[in-house]
Amino acid sequence: MARGDLLDRRMAALTAAAAHVRALELQRQEALHFLSHDLRAPLSATLALIELQGSAQVASPLPAIELQTRRALGLADGFVQLARAESARGYRMALLDLRDPVVEAVDACWPQARAKAAPLGSETPQHDCLVLGDPAMLTRAVVNLVDNALKHSARADAGVQCRLIACEAGWRVEVVDAGTPLQPEIADGLFTRFRRGHSTAGGVGLGLAFVQAVAQHHGGRAGWCAQPQGNMFFIELPAS
Repeated sequence: MARGDLLDRRMAALTAAAAHVRALELQRQEALHFLSHDLRAPLSATLALIELQGSAQVASPLPAIELQTRRALGLADGFVQLARAESARGYRMALLDLRDPVVEAVDACWPQARAKAAPLGSETPQHDCLVLGDPAMLTRAVVNLVDNALKHSARADAGVQCRLIACEAGWRVEVVDAGTPLQPEIADGLFTRFRRGHSTAGGVGLGLAFVQAVAQHHGGRAGWCAQPQGNMFFIELPAS
């Protein structure tokens, strides 16, 4: 090998290593921000409510304490689940029928849809849709998509449809909502950590990052497509 080629390869390796270090540093900074701000805020609010307990100016603080505590637990759970999804050691792969995670995810979100009076439906093929995957991870990923659609539908009674179809890559899980159509520049970044489609959206932007991580670990991808009256988020997985 020529000396020039060897130097070029070493420089390319150093450049790639530097980029990897920068990415890790960015993740560290995002995690610190999450811990110091997003997770700390509900805990601080809970402590303030406890200190005000018994004050004549404040009614029973227990409902507000419960709300803030559940929010903190939800944030912590989302962060832990994302860390697991990004680690290859978090997966238990097996041959499965993709219809099962889809139906289980819709069933899990049904109480939320009922409380919002939002029709929630699912469409799956009559035949097996086999993939090699982790059933728990895939179910959680579809739950995140359906939950996201229910939260951001434009109307309280707007319907959400979850369907499983064949595609060129293998299988495609689509979740279609009637929410405000997103701008492409916003939608493209939603599958990264701590990104939200609207400034008023709840959460800190971990749900769709989890979906993307799960899709990639299964050899697939997650994405978004504009709809005439809403949005469609999807997961594509290779058939087995």
